[in-house]
Amino acid sequence: MNNRYCRQIPILGKEGQYNLENTSVLIIGAGGVGSPLSLYLAGSGISTLGLIDFDDVDLTNLHRQILFSEKDIGKNKALQGVQKLKTLNSGISINPYPEKLTIKNAKRIFQKYELIIDGSDNFQTRYLANDICCQLNLPLISASIYKSQIQIATINPKVACYRCIFPEPPPPNLVQSCSLSGIIGTTSGIAGSIAASIAIQIICHKTPLESKILRINCNDFSSEKLEILKNPTCTSCKVKLVSWPAISYRIRLEDIEVNDYLVIDVRELNEDRSKMLVLNQLHLPFSELIKCLPQLPDKKILVYCSQGVRSEYVAHLLRSRGFEAFSLGICISLDGK
Repeated sequence: MNNRYCRQIPILGKEGQYNLENTSVLIIGAGGVGSPLSLYLAGSGISTLGLIDFDDVDLTNLHRQILFSEKDIGKNKALQGVQKLKTLNSGISINPYPEKLTIKNAKRIFQKYELIIDGSDNFQTRYLANDICCQLNLPLISASIYKSQIQIATINPKVACYRCIFPEPPPPNLVQSCSLSGIIGTTSGIAGSIAASIAIQIICHKTPLESKILRINCNDFSSEKLEILKNPTCTSCKVKLVSWPAISYRIRLEDIEVNDYLVIDVRELNEDRSKMLVLNQLHLPFSELIKCLPQLPDKKILVYCSQGVRSEYVAHLLRSRGFEAFSLGICISLDGK
């Protein structure tokens, strides 16, 4: 047993360390999540790491993507990342994939690994990773960030998958990246570290492989867990289909009678809520919504927020729970209201 791992063996055990040194892990995305994630997994002694990213390093990445430095700007993230990881641990095998993950290459790449970790910042890749993992029966960890909110899903295709709770992704034009929504570097570090910890626990059999979602608010460090229940009609883990149709539940205010809906404002407590859609609305902050779902009445729901991103996400979530939910398809400036 390699002496370099002597500080973690008392916790993981010799068998746990053996498992790490005989496991292959693919990391999708070498960005804010993938950077700290890859560093900690390489340091832990994972025998084979794969790193896939088609993007190049940009100056605006450096405050959170700690795998890179100024001299890496303009170079491919996967290629540069592998070089950095090899300097950290020369005793492991690291494979770069400087390409975009697509339906054409995903299965070929995934089947070389035993655990897939998605740290990408787009829904298309997240759903593709879920679908391919279901086809190949591979465990998946999916980590994502929205501002100060972290969401980490662990997926065991034998139990349930991401589509069981979120059947379809929101349309691409409603999804904000870090460049638009903003992000603090430490939030990425927390997300990547937790994803790495979960991966190590799974590999070392320290925790059962369940299908669940962990959400963390990095403003006050509150957290909640949500069990993903199997959907018997799920197209991914049951039918094994690979697709991501962009179904939207947006509606326009001028096309409806708002009094026919239960209106829910999902803006956070620290946002300006001086302008409201209606006076008799519910205010359920996006970060606290999941635990409030059992109390919602059975009626048509209209969800809104400041940019239309969170409301579309919530509409998909509510529909996965049987509600007839819609998202207001405009930003809420509510001028003149």
